[in-house]
Amino acid sequence: MQEEIAKVQKRNQTYYNRRAIERRLNIGDSLLLLLPTENNKLTLACRGPYEVVEKVGAVDYKIKMTPDKIKTYHINMLKKYHHRKEQRIENDDESGNISESEVSKQRRS
Repeated sequence: MQEEIAKVQKRNQTYYNRRAIERRLNIGDSLLLLLPTENNKLTLACRGPYEVVEKVGAVDYKIKMTPDKIKTYHINMLKKYHHRKEQRIENDDESGNISESEVSKQRRS
């Protein structure tokens, strides 16, 4: 009986580990925070970006909400935020065509 349970646990562990990803954040990283909306506590929305101040334990992080307010959240409530590079679109007055700046041209290559 115990052998059968161990075999099933091993099989389920391999199924779980196929898609499980260990996420980590570094101190100073920007992130989005998943919080309930004001109207409905069951509806969640991303807020931020906020900054990681400290790691607490294996899966908890202290987040700087405002300059004087720091709160602790589990990694499941956090998503790393990547700042966008500046992209400008310039209008060519003579022909009326829109040409992209060098910033967006470099992105394609």
